Amino acid sequence: MIAKLDQVDFELAVARTQASFELAESEFERASSLAERGVAADARLDTARAQLAQADVALREAERRFEQTELVAPFYAIVARTFIEEYVNVTSAAPVVRLQDISEMRIVSSLPEELAAIARASPDAFDVVATFPAVPGYTAPLVLRSFATDVDRMAQTYDVEFAITGKIDPRLLPGMTADVRISIAAEEDRPHSVIVPVSAVDTTSRTEPSIWIYDPSSGQVTRRTVSLGLPVNDEIAIPEGLDGDELVVSGGWWRLSDNQKVTAKGL
Repeated sequence: MIAKLDQVDFELAVARTQASFELAESEFERASSLAERGVAADARLDTARAQLAQADVALREAERRFEQTELVAPFYAIVARTFIEEYVNVTSAAPVVRLQDISEMRIVSSLPEELAAIARASPDAFDVVATFPAVPGYTAPLVLRSFATDVDRMAQTYDVEFAITGKIDPRLLPGMTADVRISIAAEEDRPHSVIVPVSAVDTTSRTEPSIWIYDPSSGQVTRRTVSLGLPVNDEIAIPEGLDGDELVVSGGWWRLSDNQKVTAKGL
């Protein structure tokens, strides 16, 4: 709980509407009994039913207002700043506190374009950790969370957000500076990349680049979605989607269709 209003007036409102509801409920039951015996007119029963419905709405509204006297954080957070003092009058929609979500702490860093291209295409190719000058002895492993595509034209870098994984040191606070270290992951931890000609990449779909694979046994070609790595000269790395023993179509893929039979020459 972040803050709580003085609840006396709201408690009295709930008690008052509760009493009105109980009275209306008793009157409705009495009118129903009389109507069943033919002693009271149907109009009296209708009036009692309407009064009971109005009392029910008033009670639920009073209970809702009472529940709103407590301000509860919608997520696990710390109070970064308070804007009001205790025991002062506040208006509706007035800011009370500023919260900071600490369920997942993130670090924003800038990567050069060459490193950013590989990090986006194959984030598992690197081990990323952070240390903090204000928290000596604590090293935080990081994982890639988001990637900005707007380049800093002066430095030619891209902003990348990393999330801290594992246990967070209680001394760590939002806004602290961090030193980020990026190293090549161990061979067994990083994905295997296959190098293919740039001309083999089907760019018909910008969101799902693909490679056309030739099957010698059937003589057919099929399209396979892949992920792209960093291009070097006329070649490009494919970190996911190829095993390395496939025959790929290096050009003219725009004339092909799935399961089309072709004739391969020079194999």
